[in-house]
Amino acid sequence: MTREGAVAAAAADLALADECLAAARHEAAGGFCRRAVSSAYYAVFHAARAALARAGLEPRSHAGVRHLFSLHLIRPGTFPAADARLLRHMQKDREEADYVHVAPFGPPEAAEAIDRAADFVARARQHVQSAP
Repeated sequence: MTREGAVAAAAADLALADECLAAARHEAAGGFCRRAVSSAYYAVFHAARAALARAGLEPRSHAGVRHLFSLHLIRPGTFPAADARLLRHMQKDREEADYVHVAPFGPPEAAEAIDRAADFVARARQHVQSAP
């Protein structure tokens, strides 16, 4: 990936992260808590992809995002180790929200997912924008 391609990919993924975060907030306000949890995960997913794109990396799957993020951004200390757990936990919640018929996601869980996602998106944006 060229430098220009990396910058464009990072910007596109940050825009998707913002869109997913806005959707999560809208869904939670409408009482669609399971959908809000799912959208919050996708905000985190796209923010992580943006950080990876800025490093010239192109993961091909959700597992690839987690793996490359841990290897290239957490292991060297660019992001805190807690962010690896956040990615894993939010993906698990997203899968449960999307596929388990009696998933226990109400307004408190949706609000927590949105807050965690917003914090992560902000950290990823700062990382992308501070890169040379």
